[in-house]
Formats: sequence, C-alpha cells, structure tokens
Amino acid sequence: MVGNSTVGDNISALLVKRLNIYKRDRAGLACEVIVPFFLVILGCALSKINLGQAENPVTLLSDAYPSPSYVLFNTEFANTEFALASSD
Repeated sequence: MVGNSTVGDNISALLVKRLNIYKRDRAGLACEVIVPFFLVILGCALSKINLGQAENPVTLLSDAYPSPSYVLFNTEFANTEFALASSD
C-alpha cells in the first residue's frame, strides 16, 4: 500500500539510501566525515601546544574608567511581578 509508511520507515529508507550513495562515492565520504574528523583532532592538538611565554596577568582598576558609570537598560518590565520577585 502506498501512504501507510511510518516516520521510522522513511528515516530508515533515507539512511539506507545515504549508505548506498556513500558506498559509490568514497571521495564524498572522505570530504564529509574523515577530513573534518582529522581537522578537529589537529585543532585540539594545536590548542595544547604552548607557543611562547605566558604573559603577566593584567590587573583592571576601576580608576581607569570614568565615574560615574551610566548603564543603559530597558525599564519596560521593571514593575512586573517577575522583576519584583527576582529582586528579592
């Protein structure tokens, strides 16, 4: 019967179709799966390498910024129950 297939049947048919395409196109499989996998591994390995000396930590002082600091925010919901309950 046509039209009585389930979602699972459709997904399994699509996966079988994709597998058959991968069997025929090994270069596509390499470009979509194998090369990105090795690039991720290479990126992780490169992130572990210490390049150069560690810099001294920078101390941020509030004196470096103008005072008083003005903060812009949305007051549309300032008097709602949520805002009042979250401020407690």
